[in-house]
Amino acid sequence: MSQSLNTAAKDAYTSQAADDNAQNAENEAKAAEEFLTAARRCAREVLGEAADELAWEYTPWDRAPKDTEEALASLDPGRFHSFALRYTCAAEPVDVQFALMATCVSCGCRQFTRVTSLAQLGQLLAEADQLAAQHQDDEPAREVAEPLACLAGLPDRATLMTQVATRLLALHSDAGLRVDLASLYGHADRDISGELHLKATSAEAAARTARALGVEAEVRVFGDAHSYVMRRANATTTVDGISIQLSGYTRLPDDEAAAWLAEQEQTADGGES
Repeated sequence: MSQSLNTAAKDAYTSQAADDNAQNAENEAKAAEEFLTAARRCAREVLGEAADELAWEYTPWDRAPKDTEEALASLDPGRFHSFALRYTCAAEPVDVQFALMATCVSCGCRQFTRVTSLAQLGQLLAEADQLAAQHQDDEPAREVAEPLACLAGLPDRATLMTQVATRLLALHSDAGLRVDLASLYGHADRDISGELHLKATSAEAAARTARALGVEAEVRVFGDAHSYVMRRANATTTVDGISIQLSGYTRLPDDEAAAWLAEQEQTADGGES
């Protein structure tokens, strides 16, 4: 191949790649605007004219939950949570949701509640304000409380945690959930927090349960030639104020494991020669 042809081929490739990137960017921008239009339409149907003041933002694919399109519209923040309306569309199975997303400002945990009307949204926000006001009213008392005051609420929170775990295990019995770890934390300067680690019988069961709870699991494969190759699914959500850590593992069949290991070795070697 002559030098001039070599250069011409590379220039043609560079030009074609630039054109393709520009077209892809245009297509993505168009798809994002169409999705934002759908979000605005849904918000208007549920909330009425009050929804017109919302400023929707499209979540890029690399930051959105897997196989899900997402748009967010921020609301006025509360004392302990930031609030946003969330419009999502999952691909398989197709599932469109319009929800209030409450993100804890201290730990980042997110809780989703489906929004069905303007009045119901107002109720959710009013309840959050009441809890914040109650917490603020109780602060002086907590400051002068006895040194062991942070332990007083542990029994009630333990009961709530047991109820949440029992309900989740019953509602998602097909996932074979079991409690792997339960933790309670008493804080002198804030409410008691609880955390449940639930393990499903497989990565697929964990991902399916997470989706039913309104979140997408992070799924990855790991392993090496000297051990089993596993698929792991992890997800975090909040149910009734209890942080839920969900996980599940699946051992890949020998043929899938061999193919995955070969792909990793090829990647480590820099691809095909």
